[in-house]
Amino acid sequence: MRASSTPGRDPFCVGPVKITLQSRNPLGPSIRRLDTSQVVALTFPRTAWHSVTAWPELAMPGVYMLIAPGPDNHALRIRVSQARCVLERLVQHRRTRDDLQYVQVAVVVCAPDPMREDIANFVAQRLALTIARTGMAVVDGHFELNPRLDVQTQRVAQDVFKDALLLLGPIEPMTAMLCATIARQEHRTSPSQTRSPERSDR
Repeated sequence: MRASSTPGRDPFCVGPVKITLQSRNPLGPSIRRLDTSQVVALTFPRTAWHSVTAWPELAMPGVYMLIAPGPDNHALRIRVSQARCVLERLVQHRRTRDDLQYVQVAVVVCAPDPMREDIANFVAQRLALTIARTGMAVVDGHFELNPRLDVQTQRVAQDVFKDALLLLGPIEPMTAMLCATIARQEHRTSPSQTRSPERSDR
């Protein structure tokens, strides 16, 4: 799988994000891609559910976020998880009464090569942890980074995570601010980290 940057280059300086809006609503439905990556982000409001169920990317394994207005002093409440079939998992959430509070959905998959389960787990855990650390959102669930990934797989997973941040930024103002905050934190904590020239096959 192609990396979205080359060694020695700032991993957040990449080519343009291509956003295909399926409606005039800036919240989506939308499909977001990078020319240099297989990572794809899908965003849509809950009210657009019936217009996105036929998207083939939703039937793939990946990571998803259910986004709601936050309690107390937090801007957002976000449930982050991963699934072998995102569409099936979202259908399950829609059947639960608790899910009614979520108004926006964001999904990260890889296409055409499906995202491996261990990489999806890493990305979901990393998103949950970094979102919680911003203090801007309440994150459902408790996550700890999985230490069992080998070095090459962890590099691939880290690339997917960073590409996901780039693609999910322009969902709506507060989510964009959240992703930008995470990106700045990642840049400060690992300024010398570079990406491998190629990603391993999924």
